Order: sequence, then structure tokens, then C-alpha cells
Amino acid sequence: MTLNQAIETAKAASSPRWLRAIDRAAQGLQSGELIVTLLAHDTLVTSPRGSYRVNGSCACEAAKRGHRECYHRAAVRLVEMLESDKSDNPMAAPATSAPRIVRSVERDLITHRRLDAVRRDNWLV
Repeated sequence: MTLNQAIETAKAASSPRWLRAIDRAAQGLQSGELIVTLLAHDTLVTSPRGSYRVNGSCACEAAKRGHRECYHRAAVRLVEMLESDKSDNPMAAPATSAPRIVRSVERDLITHRRLDAVRRDNWLV
């Protein structure tokens, strides 16, 4: 399942408030403005306005004003739909491989000092 398919599936049986939340979440996920991190017992959603733990409820400003339909919860649901589709179809999941570790020399942008850097699967460690 792609993100666009998850969006269409989520919109199929939603109220107007959830439709707005799904649209905003989809826009944030596609632009990279929203980052959803699935944790063991809840989910962390990071946006330009802050980070929120989502586990059926959210502590964002909209939720504090009584709205259940925040875009943080909608983003979590979209990502959960994508993840559940991957676990249902093991052929769709990429084969696991050994981590790729690359060592390089980088320059600090402010001081211009040389730094030894280690990258693991394109993450700077």
C-alpha cells in the first residue's frame, strides 16, 4: 500500500472533521513537515510546532480545545495503515541486510574544523 492509497482508504469512511485532519496530515507527511515515529506503547509525532505523544489521544492545542480530530492522530493512523500492510505482506518488505557503515571526514559548518564521521545506513552517528 502506498501513502496515497492509505489516504484514500482513510477518507472513505470519515466525517468532515476527520477529512480535514487527514488532508492536513497527508500534506505534512508528503512534504516532510510531519515525522511519525512508532514506539512500543505510543507514537511520537514531530511537527514545526512541537512534538506530541499520541496513543489514542493527543496533547496538541486542538485536543486541548476539545477536538478529537487533530492531524497528529490522523498522521499516526495513516502510518499505522502503511506499516500493517507491510507486516501482512512479507513479500513487500525489503530483505534485511547487514548495515552499511561508511566512515568519512566532514567539516563543521561553523568552525570549519575537520570531524571524523560515521554513517550507518545514511544516518550520521
